[in-house]
Amino acid sequence: MKENNTGSKVERAVAKLIGDSLEPGTEIKAEVFEKLLGISRNSQAFSWLISEIRRSLYEHGLYVSGEGFAQTGAFVIFQPEDHYWVMRESLQRADRDIEGKLTLMLNTRTESFSELNRKRHENMIREASMKLEALRRAAEFATILRRHKAKQLRKPSPEE
Repeated sequence: MKENNTGSKVERAVAKLIGDSLEPGTEIKAEVFEKLLGISRNSQAFSWLISEIRRSLYEHGLYVSGEGFAQTGAFVIFQPEDHYWVMRESLQRADRDIEGKLTLMLNTRTESFSELNRKRHENMIREASMKLEALRRAAEFATILRRHKAKQLRKPSPEE
C-alpha cells in the first residue's frame, strides 16, 4: 500500500506540474513540492519522491535540476539544449562506475568460490566488460556525429 501511496503522490505532483505548463528556466520552490507531496523537504522520503518526480518528467521531455538547491531552495527546469550535457554526464558517471566495479570484480579472489559462484562471477565480468565497451563506443559515435554535423553546417549549400 505504501508504494501505491507513493506512486499516487508522484502522479498527482507530476499532473499538477505539467498542468502549470512548465517552461525551460522555470524555478520550482521546495515549498511547492512540500505542498504537493504533503511532507517536509527535510525528510528522506522527500528526496526519494523528488527523484521519482524528476524521472517521471523525463517522459514529458523535462529535466528538473537540483543544482544550486542548497542556495536557492528551488529546482530548475533545464533548457532542452542542456539535455545533451545531462546525458553526457550520466554516461561518463556510468562509465566510471562500471569501470570501478569491473576493477573490483577482476581483483576479487575467487579461489574459495563454489563452481556456481565462480561462473556467475566470470559471467558478470563479461557482461560488465561488454556494457563498458558499448558505453565507450556510444560516446565515440556521439563525438563523430557531432563533428560531422559541425562540418555539414560549415559547408555552403548547393544552391549558393
